[in-house]
Amino acid sequence: MLGGAYSNYKQVSSILMLEGAYSNYKLVSSILMLGGAYSNYKLVSSTLMLEGAYSNYKQVSSILMLEGAYSNYKLVSSILMLGGAYSNYKLVSSILMLGGAYSNYKLVSSILMLGGAYSKSPMWQVSSIPTLNAVKAWVQEIQTDGQIDMDRKKVPQYF
Repeated sequence: MLGGAYSNYKQVSSILMLEGAYSNYKLVSSILMLGGAYSNYKLVSSTLMLEGAYSNYKQVSSILMLEGAYSNYKLVSSILMLGGAYSNYKLVSSILMLGGAYSNYKLVSSILMLGGAYSKSPMWQVSSIPTLNAVKAWVQEIQTDGQIDMDRKKVPQYF
């Protein structure tokens, strides 16, 4: 765990944690957690989550977030989630999310989201996971010298 994790009132801070950490009521159990997930009220911050974490009532169980994650009532389903998802009231923000996420009232926001997310606003009403070729094409299209063009807001036609 390269990010650190909050237990009830304490912070677990380390370079590498292979055992996991307890959040408020649930166990964050991982081999190497670089990603992040919100538990009840606390933040587990990192970059890639290989094992999974519990949100309020549901279990996020995956090897490379290939299964998806449950927030309170909605399902976060993704192929590769390097991004995040909303639990009850908190935001896990991310860099790359290929899957998409449902949250109760909030939008899952990320720098690059190839899957889509539902929110109450009409923005990002994207409902499908693109094929690998479409993903590659879009990523190539929006890259500038190996960097994502942050000013580009266009929703790709591949969706």
